[in-house]
Amino acid sequence: SDYNSPKFNERTVEVALGLWFMRKCLERLHRSGGGVVPVEVGNVLAMYWPQSERLFGRLLPWQVFDLGDNGQDATHADFSGVAVLSISTVEHIGYDNEGVARVAGFRIGSSAGGMESWVRAWDAGPALLQRIVDQAKHFLVTFPVGFNPHLDAVVSRSPRLRRL
Repeated sequence: SDYNSPKFNERTVEVALGLWFMRKCLERLHRSGGGVVPVEVGNVLAMYWPQSERLFGRLLPWQVFDLGDNGQDATHADFSGVAVLSISTVEHIGYDNEGVARVAGFRIGSSAGGMESWVRAWDAGPALLQRIVDQAKHFLVTFPVGFNPHLDAVVSRSPRLRRL
């Protein structure tokens, strides 16, 4: 099955929530007559956003941070007062996509420094989630519980987050 088909996996709920959240954010922006556009961490919603609702028929009406798609690194972004959406992306940041590349060269008996940088990379996603929680005006972040235990710990400790 096609992973991006919302009929077959968790995307059924995530995409519906993401579309609802982004539409609400854009409605608020329109009603207020301007302001800061919403942000998406990871370029997931682009697969599902209607062409008819894009600027000039092709541009998304929000800012996207996606290191792989457009080179924008969310780990250094300022989310102060911004609405932030992230659909199944934050669990990968520094954990498997960057982390696996670092582990590929790691071998038993290599220097501790090599392993430490990889282990520190596991904290990039949780740190990003904590910054979104601390800085964003509104946010919706989805990720699978159990994929990155460091991320799960952020949810467990935070009074503003909850598992669904």
